[in-house]
Amino acid sequence: MDLPQAIQYISAIIVIVGAGILLGLSLRRRQPLQSAHSQHERLQTYAELIGAMDGLRTANEDHKGDFISAYYRALVYAPDSVVEALNAFLQTVTISEKQYDSVKQTAARDAAALEMRRDAQHQLDSSTRLQPGNLYSIEVNTQESDSPASVMKPESRVDTAPLLAEAEAKNAQ
Repeated sequence: MDLPQAIQYISAIIVIVGAGILLGLSLRRRQPLQSAHSQHERLQTYAELIGAMDGLRTANEDHKGDFISAYYRALVYAPDSVVEALNAFLQTVTISEKQYDSVKQTAARDAAALEMRRDAQHQLDSSTRLQPGNLYSIEVNTQESDSPASVMKPESRVDTAPLLAEAEAKNAQ
């Protein structure tokens, strides 16, 4: 190999290595954008799921369709712990009327919401210390009612405190 051929050979190697470096830098810059987009999509799906979980057992077809659509999206990218929690919730929703237990359904819903929160916070390098009973504070009642208690979860210590104080005040009179 003579000098001009060696120069061409070295030049070709430099061009290939340089192109590889530029491609690597370009892909590295794109990854956080794609990551942020998929994280936003995941959080949006989780918000839709949590909202659609309330009243699912007696929901109309549109409400069920909203849940199913978000559920299918979650199956694609949610971690196993979220999918397992959603499936446990669905088992409590679809059980026969004779075996239905609203307390178990509420607990399963709370656990699923907590798993989604854990996954979302894991993506943000954060972690929750909340227990299921402290996480989900409202219960949407499908029946019409003017009472604020119709949207509160009855077993929540935080939510029942004002109701208990109101009841005690009435009893004291």
